[in-house]
Amino acid sequence: MKAGSGNWKGVALLALAVLALAATVKERHLLRRALKRGPEPRGSVLHLAFASPALGRDAVYWVYLPPGFDPSGRARYPVLYLLHGLFRSESAYISRVDADLAADRLIAEKKIAPLILVMPEGDSSFYVNWKADPKARWEDFIVRDLVAEVDQRFPTVADRAGRALAGFSMGGFGAIRLALIHRDLFSAASSQYGAFEIAATDLPYLGGKLKQAFGEDPAAYSASSPLELIASTGLQPGELAIYLDAGEDDAWALDEQAREFDRRLTARNIPHTFSIFPGNHTDSYLRDHISEILIFHSRHFEP
Repeated sequence: MKAGSGNWKGVALLALAVLALAATVKERHLLRRALKRGPEPRGSVLHLAFASPALGRDAVYWVYLPPGFDPSGRARYPVLYLLHGLFRSESAYISRVDADLAADRLIAEKKIAPLILVMPEGDSSFYVNWKADPKARWEDFIVRDLVAEVDQRFPTVADRAGRALAGFSMGGFGAIRLALIHRDLFSAASSQYGAFEIAATDLPYLGGKLKQAFGEDPAAYSASSPLELIASTGLQPGELAIYLDAGEDDAWALDEQAREFDRRLTARNIPHTFSIFPGNHTDSYLRDHISEILIFHSRHFEP
């Protein structure tokens, strides 16, 4: 045994004990992040608000700016928009997924180039313009208001080559759907255990939000499905870089939806990356695989 290794193990065990005894979920997340943070240079994380015409109110988002970010310099940065899942908030990719820590590490290891991460609020919206509420135009919020806000506030690569969407669960649905519809704005999209087909029903725990979003007509659900949008938007090989993954034990069987999406892309000869990993519909799954998402998008941002 090397000198000092026993002390190190003792500190680690103590830290794990403190983690287990943390009084709140927030405290556990903060402690986990503190233990996970490495020696590499840190980017900065900001929580910002701006007036959104699509929502008729101020909207909020988190933004990650990479180490060495200089707003007055000549560098322009590509932007990856990260869309959270159901029952999460704009903080999820920071507090639960550690996307900022992963980006710091991958930039330091030169596995990805510096980029900006934007993490907007999404409520339980499915990122569509709601049928029942003209002030809940969530699709317009993302593709009009937020993109314009980010391009105006930061030195971005302000064209489709410098923009991509990613998301998990409900956010995976939103990322793939929005990218398929708005290929003039986004060059790539990725999904982690995304919901690719929404049933025309309203589960009790959703509080009627599916009907508010999609309406009563089952055809509206089908028309919004990424499974159907592959054909209905006329997606051609090479138009959109696509990545998807899911856990093989997904509690909502979204791994089966991912497999069906893979089959439909393959049938149309659409190049894409598809992986099924061990795991379930959990935050830990996302943390384990956020690096794959960042590396995929960084490669497709490269000229």
